[in-house]
Amino acid sequence: MSVTERLRMYGFWALDALRGQPVRKYYRDARDAWRYGEPAERTEAKLQSLLWHAARTTPFYAQFREAKALTLEDFPVMDKGKYRAAYDAFRSETYLHATDNRVMYTSGSTGTPFQMVQNRDKINHNTASALWLYRLGGYALGDRQAFARVWVHGYRKSHLRQRMENLYPFDATRLDDAAMTRFDQLLTGKRITNVIGYASFLTAFADYLAYGNGKQGRYALRSVLTISEHLPAQAREKLTTYLHCPVNSQYSNEENGVMAVQTGGEEYYVDSSGWHMEILKPDCDEPAADGELGRIVITDLYNYAFPMIRYDSGDMAVARHERDPKTGRMRLYLSELYGKRSDLILDKQGRPVSPRVITAMMHTYATKDTKMLQFQFAQKAKQSYCFRIVGDMALDRQALIAPFIDLFGEDIQVEIVDEIPVLASGKRKAVCNEMANKDEAM
Repeated sequence: MSVTERLRMYGFWALDALRGQPVRKYYRDARDAWRYGEPAERTEAKLQSLLWHAARTTPFYAQFREAKALTLEDFPVMDKGKYRAAYDAFRSETYLHATDNRVMYTSGSTGTPFQMVQNRDKINHNTASALWLYRLGGYALGDRQAFARVWVHGYRKSHLRQRMENLYPFDATRLDDAAMTRFDQLLTGKRITNVIGYASFLTAFADYLAYGNGKQGRYALRSVLTISEHLPAQAREKLTTYLHCPVNSQYSNEENGVMAVQTGGEEYYVDSSGWHMEILKPDCDEPAADGELGRIVITDLYNYAFPMIRYDSGDMAVARHERDPKTGRMRLYLSELYGKRSDLILDKQGRPVSPRVITAMMHTYATKDTKMLQFQFAQKAKQSYCFRIVGDMALDRQALIAPFIDLFGEDIQVEIVDEIPVLASGKRKAVCNEMANKDEAM
């Protein structure tokens, strides 16, 4: 690390120490959970504290106040729609007027507003867990960081805040060569040591580098972390090759924070010190077995201002539990992370298909001289699909769809478009489900 990076790191922890180490204590918890596993009894104690707090201080869970004992399974599975419908009933009376609460906003894919209140203890834990998970992913506190995302209102930071965090924001709205050139100039001109950004943006940058562009050999990068979307394996390989640093992805949302990160492989390690994560079957609230696709259902162990108990995030994953041979404690990994259930693609027989299958097959096609700049694969209905392509009008459409026919059938349309649509959140999806009833075949 440079002198200025070290000063920022030492300054952060010194300020935390003056405040009584509210972040440091949770940072140690997250570190110890990684090193030794999370004790089941500690998780149960946190769950019991949260459940009784919710029962005693929120109108929605008041039905449990007279219970002699509480278990997590007593509580219903929730989603954003249920929270919106009775928002005030979920807020804890204890923290209703706390002056140090924080409100997090998320629009999601649809643009429908949703806000989440967090108490100060939750905020401190989020900071600590994110710092530890980022460290596992290759980022060190104080690193000179380029952050590539769409900087919509609510995410913009003041110039002073940018300097304090050693942050260089970059607008990831466009994916053309001009944008890639500007990003490359930022990395080399400012001697950036860490990159965080949308997977779609960094996939485009990987292709930009693969075509012989960029100032290869002049980067000072120590790590790259991708967010929001799935990063294809081929893009990871390209970025690792041309940037000469580890490339990992994180799993997070605005409601709960950064919960998991890759540490050099495809699996995501989940920080169980701050979140109790269930993987439930797609069509019911029964636990899915390890190796079985299921819904990610989150209980946030530190948000007492707005208890999020059994929150169905809308994401799908395959889990793997690992028992530490020395301590007997458990670690949770997501061996497959599919993203939003509503965007899970189904094959012609109605079975879910990993987005990785599509991006891998497209990689083979895109390596040819196709002049394809961007693509999106959408499911329009059962056994009906569409490719949206930004690129050459003379594209060989039959050659494009041929590898997909066995999996999806003959009804695959190809549309040449000027640009792939951008969601309200600023993200682009390479794979999406546009069926009217997205759960009809699940």
